[in-house]
Amino acid sequence: MKTLDLSEYNFRTKAYGSVSVFIALAIVSFSVFQSFSYDVSDWIVLGVATIICLIFSQYNFRVPHTNGHISPRELVIFWAIIWLGASGSIVLAALSVAGNFREGMKDRVRWIFEASAITISTFVSAYVFYSTLSFGFGLTKNPIANSSINAFWLLCGLAFAGLTNFVVYSLLSGPSQELEMTPNNHLPRKYRYLWTAVGSVTCVVGVFAFHLVVVYFGLSIGLLILPVTVASHLAFRFYRKMLSQKTKEIREASRIHVATVEALATAIDARDQVGRGHVSRTQIFAVGIAKALGLSQGELNAINTGALLHDIGKLAVPDHILNKPGKLTPAEMEKMKIHPEVGASILERVNFPYPVVPTVRYHHEFWDGTGYPEGLSGDQIPLTARVLAIADTYDTIRGARPYSKSVTSENAKKHILDGAGTHFDPLIVEAFMRNHDKFEADVQKREISYQANEGESPKLGDGSVNTSELGYVEQIKRANREVFTLYELARVFSSSLSLEQTLSLFVKKIGELVPMDTCIIYLLDETEKMAVATHAVGRNSESLKNRKIKVGQGATGYALNKRKPIYNVNPGLDFSFYNMEFIKEYTSMASLPLIANEKLLGAVSLYSHSMESYQDEHMRLLETLSRIASDAFLLRFGMLNRKPAL
Repeated sequence: MKTLDLSEYNFRTKAYGSVSVFIALAIVSFSVFQSFSYDVSDWIVLGVATIICLIFSQYNFRVPHTNGHISPRELVIFWAIIWLGASGSIVLAALSVAGNFREGMKDRVRWIFEASAITISTFVSAYVFYSTLSFGFGLTKNPIANSSINAFWLLCGLAFAGLTNFVVYSLLSGPSQELEMTPNNHLPRKYRYLWTAVGSVTCVVGVFAFHLVVVYFGLSIGLLILPVTVASHLAFRFYRKMLSQKTKEIREASRIHVATVEALATAIDARDQVGRGHVSRTQIFAVGIAKALGLSQGELNAINTGALLHDIGKLAVPDHILNKPGKLTPAEMEKMKIHPEVGASILERVNFPYPVVPTVRYHHEFWDGTGYPEGLSGDQIPLTARVLAIADTYDTIRGARPYSKSVTSENAKKHILDGAGTHFDPLIVEAFMRNHDKFEADVQKREISYQANEGESPKLGDGSVNTSELGYVEQIKRANREVFTLYELARVFSSSLSLEQTLSLFVKKIGELVPMDTCIIYLLDETEKMAVATHAVGRNSESLKNRKIKVGQGATGYALNKRKPIYNVNPGLDFSFYNMEFIKEYTSMASLPLIANEKLLGAVSLYSHSMESYQDEHMRLLETLSRIASDAFLLRFGMLNRKPAL
């Protein structure tokens, strides 16, 4: 059994508690001794009252602004003073407190203090009650039970007893809290005493009315009250259990919904080449700023949800604009500006109970009115949107994007400070700066820092990473980078380039998507029986350039002859004819024929000294790039049965 931990209490509190417990134990012992003189009816009344009191003791009404509570069991204890006398009420009080032993074990010291206070205050209240009746009414009988008594003096006795209970209980329970060494246990006196007084007045009126009913109908009324109380208690427990289960189900459903939305929001951000931490970090910054500003719960909810979904409108922005590495053209910028409006339109269908829609719609508005979509300024911009604007901007420039490198925390803070009064609300900027270090610590604690995310995205052409092992965010990012690469390739191929420039661009794009150490583009000569290494880059490229290979000879010759790709064969098959030492460096290769309009133009071969094998995904990417390049070669240079001129 665990010992009492009194380390948080000073000496005065310990001494006070020891004296209170000793007095309470003495009172209870004396009352139990006196109760042995009860007859059978008194024991039945005490038993029924104890059951009802134990049930009532499980229902406590929390006192506003404090940790205290009011229990309806006080009504039963006070009534016992009338019917069973002081000893019966004290025994009843002790039993009701003992019934809360399991609950009291959560804070045993507080439970002991409260048990002592209830016992002593009940004893003193009973003494005052009978003293009042003896002085004013000349009543000497104790207990009163159903004896005839003037209602006025009964009410007076209850009133004095209630006042006494209020004073004594307040004096006994107050120091037990206020003498504790920990400041968190200091409760506001005015609220504690006010609500204790309210409880005492309610108890007096209730006991007076109930006693009149018992006197009028007799104790048989208890035969009705007991089953009704027990049935009500059981029904309430069943209802509370069902409610708890339903609440648990709702919370779980809510958790699943939020997790689903977060996953979708992260997936949307992945299209913009943003890591998984962007929305989470933006939430931390935005909600933190909102709390620092003392915003309402509804506004906090709006900011939390808005931070999660603020870029959902980017679904309407083409990938080549989102992932463009350079500065957007005016037309592209206008297309980008539609995403807040589109996002707000999507979210309007959800009917959020808090202002999520305006938060998303206006989070790109500037304090000076130069933002978008509506050019609002100053206080015209919703407060939640102003908060989100700072959080989103800070996190965006802190992380790497296709169009910009990441910046340090200090540079990002300087950017926000420079924008105060022009782009951002100065007061919100001040709140952000004041709490910045705390926000960054929260980001670190949740393991979504910028350093953690910078290392989480393998390059698209990293052959050491199996595509199937990548997370969904990285796979989405790779898919969109692939689309952008193909778009760039098709766009540039449509311009006027020399053959050398075209081949260089082709190889560059291959390197962005597929891992390699050496890349050679073989083009057929006029005879179509020999392929020339027209372009070579990477390791040993100077030694391999302009070398020839026969169609059908080696791995590349096999790909040319069969007009189908070949991969994960011995790279030495291509180099064995040259008798070069470096052929031993390579461990894997892939070769794919270049075909346009069913015309064989040549082949592209990749060689690696670090990869054990090329994967199907690598070949798919290579086939896609080669198809675009082959069409460009045929269209621009008419490479049909002739040697290309460089």
